Amino acid sequence: MQEWNFTIARELFRNYSVSGAYIGKTGRKLIAYRPFNAAPYIPGNNAQGQPISTESNAGARAPFLRPAELAAPESRCPST
Repeated sequence: MQEWNFTIARELFRNYSVSGAYIGKTGRKLIAYRPFNAAPYIPGNNAQGQPISTESNAGARAPFLRPAELAAPESRCPST
């Protein structure tokens, strides 16, 4: 992680001055990776003794919809 700052100040008149500052921060090649739309793990088993969280239902547990699900919203809506 890199951080930097730059400040400049200038006196204009006897009782007046101007100052400006810039603050920056950057990180490159950071080791930590955090997936944007990770499916939360739900501990435990259902009534049949099967685990609640599996790879096959990870998409249903993800907090945000995937692009394919956004393209076809009628598949999630009950018919009236």
